[in-house]
Amino acid sequence: MNNSIFSYLSSIDKIDYYDNHCILYSKGEKYYYQKANSSVFSVIDSLKSKQFSFIGPNLSKKDYLLYSLLEEDEDYEFKKKELIRVLAAFHELSMEEKIYSMEEKKKQYDTIYSMIDSRMKYYLKLQDQIDEFSFPSPAYYLLIKNISKVYRLLHFAFQELDKWFQGEEMKYHEVFLMTNVSLDHFHFGETSYFYDYGEGERGVFIDDLVSFFQKDLFLLPIKDLFHLYQEYIPFTNGEKLLFLCLFSIPEEISFQDSSFQDTIRVRRFVDSIDIIQEFLLEENKENQEADQEKFKEENNDIDFRSDEDEN
Repeated sequence: MNNSIFSYLSSIDKIDYYDNHCILYSKGEKYYYQKANSSVFSVIDSLKSKQFSFIGPNLSKKDYLLYSLLEEDEDYEFKKKELIRVLAAFHELSMEEKIYSMEEKKKQYDTIYSMIDSRMKYYLKLQDQIDEFSFPSPAYYLLIKNISKVYRLLHFAFQELDKWFQGEEMKYHEVFLMTNVSLDHFHFGETSYFYDYGEGERGVFIDDLVSFFQKDLFLLPIKDLFHLYQEYIPFTNGEKLLFLCLFSIPEEISFQDSSFQDTIRVRRFVDSIDIIQEFLLEENKENQEADQEKFKEENNDIDFRSDEDEN
């Protein structure tokens, strides 16, 4: 803990540690603390210069972020929608339309293909190992019972990636990425803001959405928020294919020594796959209906009757 923090907090009564931040308790108040480098403050200064209104009252400009955790509005469901609104506003502020060269698109394709292929090989190898057990543990049994769902998602990811690569569309939108979008890192109140706006890394905006949906999967109405974001920033067809591809890649599950904890972990993993599959099925159905409606509109004036029918 940086000693300079005591210039703001004279005493720290308790600390709760998380992945990349912690919550400090001092004299009955709570504070969000996170180490930061100069690039973080460069992003914040840039947002301020552009009059971005969703910036929290950071108490420090040294080498860490420090926010007083104010009381939030109690409408937790609306908080999720507000997060999407602020995220879209953040992306829009730095958005630039780009065009892939064939070399850049092929490089992106190869990177994602390797990611999917590596995940496929991991589960095939894991299945072979489990099949050697005469009496697999409950966690292993549960995974093998549902392993076909994993392969279906991976095949779907390959399919959407190929559609994206073979498509003629070369346009995409590049933004500053937040990289750590989460409900836990978002304050919802009279002024809504993220505690951390990233380090100025640029990339395709869908990366933030994919990581957010995967991280808070069990807490979110994925379909509603997916479409809500597009009310602010519409996807190109290529960006949607890429999103569906990346979102459908299952995580690489690992096993520890505890059979009970492993079983809980696998159960949660299988439940997450079911949620993703349901979303993909609904999206596919909507896309098919939209394509049919578009076909009808485009061919409304065409007479499809055969010569025989006319006679």
